[in-house]
Amino acid sequence: MRIAALLLALTLGSVITPCIAAPVLGGAPYEGDLAAAREAAIADALQNAALFNGVAVKATGRSSKGWGAESQQIRPAPLPASYTLLREWREGNLYFVQIEPGKALPVAAATPAPAAAPAPAAAAGKAQPAAAVPASSKPAAESAAGSAAQAASMACSGASYRRKALVTPFWLREPAQANDLASPSQGFQRMLADQLVGGGRFLAYSAADELAFTPQPNWIDPQLRPEQVRMLARRYGVQFVIGGVVHDLSTSGEKYRPTYGQEVRPEERKVTVGLPVLDWMGVGVKAMPRYRQVDLEVYVFDGVSGALVNRHRNQLVASGQVMGRPDQATDSASFNHSDLGRTVTHALTQLSGQVAGDVSCIPFSARVTRVEGRRLYFDAGTLSGIAPGDKLQLYRMRAGQNMQALSGYEAQAMGMVEDLAGNVRVEQVQPLFSLALFDGAQAEVGDYVRFVSTGKMQ
Repeated sequence: MRIAALLLALTLGSVITPCIAAPVLGGAPYEGDLAAAREAAIADALQNAALFNGVAVKATGRSSKGWGAESQQIRPAPLPASYTLLREWREGNLYFVQIEPGKALPVAAATPAPAAAPAPAAAAGKAQPAAAVPASSKPAAESAAGSAAQAASMACSGASYRRKALVTPFWLREPAQANDLASPSQGFQRMLADQLVGGGRFLAYSAADELAFTPQPNWIDPQLRPEQVRMLARRYGVQFVIGGVVHDLSTSGEKYRPTYGQEVRPEERKVTVGLPVLDWMGVGVKAMPRYRQVDLEVYVFDGVSGALVNRHRNQLVASGQVMGRPDQATDSASFNHSDLGRTVTHALTQLSGQVAGDVSCIPFSARVTRVEGRRLYFDAGTLSGIAPGDKLQLYRMRAGQNMQALSGYEAQAMGMVEDLAGNVRVEQVQPLFSLALFDGAQAEVGDYVRFVSTGKMQ
């Protein structure tokens, strides 16, 4: 069913819109679990309906040395927003459903996955009463907002692939300003990685104690080290390396409140009343900071060349409870719900969105890890958005061809010269790797496969 719909869509154009909704069949293996088979069959039917609604084709081609190479993705149109379950039945080891799709949502509001239909009787061949079912239980406002952001980032072909990124610990320019926080360098690192993963554009990994640059305490900027970035990218198998700097966590202002007990955090001071009993009970007035600066900056590096892609800085001011506790993990739930934690989270959310925008139009890249004749394996799979049938291009670094700036300063290195080496067509996918067939020059371990396209999504 999917193949027929796909061929029809490609024959008539890149997007086909049906005039009327028609019943659609879906099927799935039945292995004794009725609920799982029904859910899989409904998902298959919705995918078939989406294919009848059209397909989005993203492709480009180029030629080098007398032969051509192509990058291509074929994805179904948005799933229907709702459907009516007409009937369902079992035939041997297969379970079938027939649905009538409802009106499809626009691209910016479509939802990705169906909810399971109500459980009817499981008698083979017995038609069940029609039931209207929403295709997703996610709130409409939340779905539309997330999909709108996704649609914006999808303006560049290949942006739907999830890039692998390594996040290194944040370097604190003034460590004494963070004496009230537990491991803020690693805490901010994990918080940024979580934001990148949550945005849906990255598979994020965290480095242990290695930075993407060399700190310069007496300089405004850290010293960039392209070779260090390349080494980290190779070791962790990522396309991008992201480093961070904490410029300022200083406090300002003062507020007062009655208190008892002996706890006094850094940057706080306590004034007692001078009476023995009250002093023994710890009764007094505590003076604490009113505001705190949150000044963070991130650097985005290309892992292949080691070059700096972009840098972003965010400066916010926290108010309220702006002091942490040394026994409170910086990326813990209690810290995230504090006034300071919410400000840090807000700053990192904005920075992660800017980073996603930086890389959305940079070609998706993965490395060849194994070659067997005309087959190769590369280190990206379903978690990265790779699907069978995807076409990518094979590239090889030209030995000794580093492009240096005219200044000769290593930190201003511009990249590495590459040669187009062939075409790659994905045959099988696993969560973290894919198997593909290639044509052109002999593939080698360490080559890159890329989805190279500058066109808009059709």
